[in-house]
Amino acid sequence: MKSLKTLEDFEFMIPKYEMGTQNFECHKKRYEFAIPFCGDKNVLDIACGTGYGVAVLEMATKFVVGVDKNEEAIKYANKYYKTKDNKFIISDAVEYLKKNNAYDIVICFETLEHLESDKEFVSLIKKGVPIIFSVPYNEKVLTKWHKRRYTKESIIKLFEGRKIEFWYQHKKGDIDKNNKEIQNLIGVIND
Repeated sequence: MKSLKTLEDFEFMIPKYEMGTQNFECHKKRYEFAIPFCGDKNVLDIACGTGYGVAVLEMATKFVVGVDKNEEAIKYANKYYKTKDNKFIISDAVEYLKKNNAYDIVICFETLEHLESDKEFVSLIKKGVPIIFSVPYNEKVLTKWHKRRYTKESIIKLFEGRKIEFWYQHKKGDIDKNNKEIQNLIGVIND
């Protein structure tokens, strides 16, 4: 397995390199935020990256499937986070949803902005299935990995017809309803 630390063409959280950083704390707090919504459910974590979020979620769920299109990330996930209560799959997010619907809730943190078609992705999620997502909020400059910027209004349009409860994540990772100094927009769809 190649060292993920040296793969510059990817945007992954690798805990052994980022433990204790503000970036790591922000990522970890998003997964901790999702735990109460997951309960005893089959969870689908789309764009799971290196899998550390799956490990966080599986503490409070029935089973977690982590999906990512990057083979090296999934190898890392299998090496460090594989248990009897999870499974890691190499697949494009849209292609996975086209073929699989055995999930009770979808987690997709920092995913939508990477997809070629966020609309197609959203349309493939089973109606009535809760979704918890996050996106960079009002990103000034797109990174080389991001296809688009999001505002609250663009998210409402993307998830047209679904009731979204918005939360805000601040630069130090805290998540609340205070929309000052927002780093990430978090949405909970549970209708």
